[in-house]
Amino acid sequence: MDDLMVEIFMKNPWFVRIWTAQEILLAKRVAIVSRPFQMGCDEFCAAVDYASELGGFQTVILGLIPQSEAWVVSAVQALKTGPAPPNPAAELFYYLLRTRRRGATDLRDKIFAVLGLVSGKIEDVGIRPDYHASTQDVYRDATARLIAISGSLDVLGVCYPFDGRVLPELPSWVPDRRAQGYLAQPLVEDVRGRLRTTHASTRIPAKASWEDNVATLVVEGHAVDVVTQISVVKPRYDEDEVWNFDEFVFDDNLPWYRDLLDALKMVGKSFGNFTNMVAHVALYAEWEESAKELKPTNPDSWNSDPMSICCQTLSAGTLAPGGLQETETMFKKWFDELAPIRTLRSWNFNKAGGTFRLLSFLGYLKTTWNGYSEFLSYITPSTERRMGACEKGYLCLLPKTTRVGDKLAVLRGGRVPVILRTRDDGTIEFIGEAYVHGIMNGEAFEEDKCAEMRIR
Repeated sequence: MDDLMVEIFMKNPWFVRIWTAQEILLAKRVAIVSRPFQMGCDEFCAAVDYASELGGFQTVILGLIPQSEAWVVSAVQALKTGPAPPNPAAELFYYLLRTRRRGATDLRDKIFAVLGLVSGKIEDVGIRPDYHASTQDVYRDATARLIAISGSLDVLGVCYPFDGRVLPELPSWVPDRRAQGYLAQPLVEDVRGRLRTTHASTRIPAKASWEDNVATLVVEGHAVDVVTQISVVKPRYDEDEVWNFDEFVFDDNLPWYRDLLDALKMVGKSFGNFTNMVAHVALYAEWEESAKELKPTNPDSWNSDPMSICCQTLSAGTLAPGGLQETETMFKKWFDELAPIRTLRSWNFNKAGGTFRLLSFLGYLKTTWNGYSEFLSYITPSTERRMGACEKGYLCLLPKTTRVGDKLAVLRGGRVPVILRTRDDGTIEFIGEAYVHGIMNGEAFEEDKCAEMRIR
């Protein structure tokens, strides 16, 4: 598949429309036509999958893999081949989760277009298209119905925390589906997109009700800890931040430093982009140093080593096929690759001059020039989040808008712990999901401590 095919098909806005998912999934046969090209959808998706396996859509730069256009195709494939949810409510949530990045001219269609994908009795969920309702009402009522029917708070995982919500009038417990672009991966699923098998509230169903014309969600739960430290947010890294590498080609037969000479010339043309990528890598080293200094006290019957807890926090508990040992082996290799960055930081990288920074970074370039660490594919949950610590010494993966003083809580019906903030009027703001190693499977949940919480 050449660059022209990619340009014509994968960068076509048709692929990211919310209705495209329905058009593809419900049709018996789909052909993608953009004159003079034509290809069957299944064949096109298979070609993209094959090219992705060969690294055709991945540019490895400084050990990082930018997000490519292939996501629009892989997202369709995931919808077609994913597991069959057990009931209509779970199925609707599954599709809402996987279409959240798609666009729509009428923003209510980001709910309505997904209803047709549900194979079960969607009328049992009680959500029907109503174009007389406002976008705010459609989003709020759909979220409330999902919680009421499922007895689960999983849908709160799509409440991505923005500094300024696109629909500021929405309650904090309602996902703002108007938002487009990159969203943090919901923690109700693991890195591989599988529903998390652990359950922070021991699978006890939610007790949910609503007040103030469905503006206030009333649930039961209790606080576990208080956030006392927060790190810098780990931002997204994608192709928009990468300079154009088409002007030169790396020759695998040449020593890495020969390639580097060409790279440095290009870096000279776009040093801002280079230092931006350096910052992405340096942040991981900063997080690891913080974890070592914290000496986290997360409960863990298997391993209380700070780096083991850091490893499982970065991956949000997803383990490699070989289990914890294989995961920690990959983590150690990646940790060793960051050694030049740690040295660079000890030399006060942030205040160093441009030439000094560039020369000091060569060690990391050498370790990552020919590829990337396997562990990188396990730490996608950290993107658009921040690492932090709680009063009890727990190391946490937190929403990007978390503040010191926010509460770490477990709610009835909640699969993962959450971060909450009490407002001056006594109501509670939902900030987002948290990963706290050692309390993800009910270890911190005490049903007799549960009290009503009013989230708005």
